[in-house]
Order: sequence, then structure tokens, then C-alpha cells
Amino acid sequence: MTEYLSPVIETKNLGKKYPIPKGYRELLFQPFLKKEKPALENVSIRVQQGEIFGILGPNGSGKTTLLKILSTLILPSSGHALIHGMDVVKHEKEIKSIIGVVVSDERSFYWRLTGRENLSFFSTLNNPTTIFKLIMYCSTRNSLL
Repeated sequence: MTEYLSPVIETKNLGKKYPIPKGYRELLFQPFLKKEKPALENVSIRVQQGEIFGILGPNGSGKTTLLKILSTLILPSSGHALIHGMDVVKHEKEIKSIIGVVVSDERSFYWRLTGRENLSFFSTLNNPTTIFKLIMYCSTRNSLL
């Protein structure tokens, strides 16, 4: 008999729209008209514990937006997303304490710091106890941090 397990990641009809900036003419003649560009529309996924999955798509298809919503960095415009059964909007702090996200932006780390110094700096912003243990473990393993 297969036991039903709740998914680790689940989204239902997830959507995100970004506002399009107005020009002077639109501000003057249509001040209340709201233009938006959809980045995600009706995305529904379920990922069970132990599954390996990837997010593939062309540039501008919403891959980064989806990951930012799942990691509580931005809010969805519609639908909802759950991480371990917790809503990303209502349980932001709890979700951030159980996941880790490294983005490839040049703003995601300070280039003048070593790997260890970056970990130490950014860990103090979120969860210093856990990351301190990681730094100490890596130090004893002679890693490249």
C-alpha cells in the first residue's frame, strides 16, 4: 500500500505580473490605466520528497521569477505556492530558515571577500548558527572556502 505524502514543493495556478512603466503621455491622459506584463501564468507543479526536477525554458519564460517566489524573495500576483505545506506568503520566515538560495547575480556576493567571508557575512543576515557550523565543517575539511 502506497502512503500519500504531501509534496515538498507545490504551486497552484501561480502567476506573477510586473507593472509596465508609463510615459508622460499616458500619465497625463490615462493616469489610472494599469499596464502589466505577465512573467508567470497558471503555473502548477508538485515535487515529492526525493524527486529531482529541473526548470527549463527560453529566456524570459519565468524560470527565475518562479524560483524567487518559491524562495520568498518576491510575492506572487495570483495563485499560491507551498514549501513543505507552508504558504510562501504567510510563512516567509519559516521557509527562509529551511531553504538556501544562491543566485548568480554579481550582487549576490562581494567579489573582494573570500568564499568563507561571504558565507559568514550573509549568514549573519539570516541564520548565523547553522552557517557557522558549515564554515567550521568546511574549515576542518580543507575546502576551497
